[in-house]
Amino acid sequence: MLNLTLPQGKKLFNEYRKRSLDKFAEAGKEIIGRFLDSDILDEMRKDLGIDFVLSDLYIRFAIQRKERLESKVPNVTVLVVRNPSNHIHRTTIKEILKGDIK
Repeated sequence: MLNLTLPQGKKLFNEYRKRSLDKFAEAGKEIIGRFLDSDILDEMRKDLGIDFVLSDLYIRFAIQRKERLESKVPNVTVLVVRNPSNHIHRTTIKEILKGDIK
């Protein structure tokens, strides 16, 4: 698991980002289009076998979209699971709370 909520996880991610950018520079290539975090995470998954990524993110929910609020301060923690059918057994999932996101 890559835990991007911890300094060690952020450090490792940023090392991979720098390594990727250095590869472009060494090859004399220019980054065309967008260079996304998901591109770095894909490389990390291949190299390190990471199947889980935990990260704090800012997500615009209805009120933020309606009021056109922008922020860089995280408001949720997200766990991304690669190949969930290999790792999550539906019988072990328990519903704690059900309702609308406001």
